[in-house]
Amino acid sequence: MMIKKWNRGLSLVETLVYLAVVVSTSILVVNLLLIIVGSFNAFRYNRNIGSAATTALSRLAREIRLANRATINEGFGSIGGVLTLETVDVAGQPTLVEFRVLADNLVVRESSTGPWEPLVPDYISIPGLTFKKITTPVGEAVKTEITLAETRGPNPPTAKFYITAGLRNSY
Repeated sequence: MMIKKWNRGLSLVETLVYLAVVVSTSILVVNLLLIIVGSFNAFRYNRNIGSAATTALSRLAREIRLANRATINEGFGSIGGVLTLETVDVAGQPTLVEFRVLADNLVVRESSTGPWEPLVPDYISIPGLTFKKITTPVGEAVKTEITLAETRGPNPPTAKFYITAGLRNSY
């Protein structure tokens, strides 16, 4: 029995076709991975903004609904001053709760001497915050408009959120 030996390799044209297929497939895979990573980052940024908005606006709404009176000290530009709420603490004593933007973060302070506590994480900035008092014959409410922005990444998103809450015994 005779064994045939092939001494023939790949031609230059076959090698170039093979390389073109491998390179184009590699480019497609890398582009697909970049698109997936970009989509994940956009989702993460939007989730962070939504979570921060939920936390901040829930606390604002709760405190406004528990307040007997609201005072708004107007600020300049898109940062709308300080919201001061007259309410009662757990012991039934009158106290003040204040909301404002300090160092690009929404903060709250219970009692006029307490520490300022941040309501949103450090990686979320607040380029805009306005408070508007709404007074009707039936009662009072406070409308809050807040703009949140993610501070990480090359092109971070921003989003506006609104909430209106009525004061205690005013509806």
